Amino acid sequence: MAKAVIIIVIAAAAAVAGSAVLSLSPADDDFAEMVVVKLKWTDQAQFAGIYTADQKEYYLDGGMTVIIEPFSFESTSIEDVVSGAADFGVTGADELLVAQSNGADVRALAVIYQQSPLVAMALKESGITEPQDFVGKTFGAPGGESEFIIRSMLASQGIDYGSDVTVVPMEFDISPLLDGDLDVMAAYLIDGPLIAEDRGYETVVIHPAEYGVSFYGDVLFTSNDLIQDDPELVRKFVGATLAGWEYALENVDESVDHTLIYVEDNVGIAEFGYQQRILQDSVQLIRPDPGAEIGQMSHDRWTESYELLLNYGIIDSELDVGESYTMEFLN
Repeated sequence: MAKAVIIIVIAAAAAVAGSAVLSLSPADDDFAEMVVVKLKWTDQAQFAGIYTADQKEYYLDGGMTVIIEPFSFESTSIEDVVSGAADFGVTGADELLVAQSNGADVRALAVIYQQSPLVAMALKESGITEPQDFVGKTFGAPGGESEFIIRSMLASQGIDYGSDVTVVPMEFDISPLLDGDLDVMAAYLIDGPLIAEDRGYETVVIHPAEYGVSFYGDVLFTSNDLIQDDPELVRKFVGATLAGWEYALENVDESVDHTLIYVEDNVGIAEFGYQQRILQDSVQLIRPDPGAEIGQMSHDRWTESYELLLNYGIIDSELDVGESYTMEFLN
């Protein structure tokens, strides 16, 4: 993995130079700073821009040695940034707003996915095609983002999440759906249907955005403490990450190669074609307007997201939406 490679390279170079510190920038007194970014899910092309920024040495050019930590069930990216275990994280806009309403001192820096990939997915043979079909059915939800978005979608249609629908906690594994243990489940548009298709099943996806529930997807964020204490580090990290994403979208095949360096050698998952389809399907969610710059966000979208969560009872406290994000580092 990248962490091991970086450590080996640094150790070898330090031994040759007779020093414990390796200079990674043109200035002799400007040394690489170790930075940890925690992802919201396991390694896959959903994060191709970060891998590309690492492999193209955009981070190193900014004087940073970046450790990319994938999702773990032990702690979320928000929990790790709040605790100081990570400097930056990737999460959903809905999860960030909920965490902020509960006191998490974090702030969004850039939006990668302008539209969340999260959808509800059912087998085509089930006949489920819209939220009303969920009533009396069993729905699989891993919690967090999947609960907030699907719960909002159902509430928008007058359906109570948890009473009209039987909610079953689960991981992001489609096997229970394919085995008939679930009627419908939360899934990611960029990979859930692909996995089902590879196993020989046709699926139907229900898009929350079609029912007025539209959230930003992957959001890059950090703590307010880091913004205050080291704004230059934040600026360099955001700039390098967005540059990585720009390159990734313009060079899909090369960026898939970058991604495969980090992906564990699971059957199917670590195949070029699978990761290529994830990245290709992500393009429209990341850049719905071909001329738009990656990372941009608006106060109106953040406000709409907050009001959705507030109106449907997912957030029950007042929140200054203007403090939820900053566009200071996007220029």
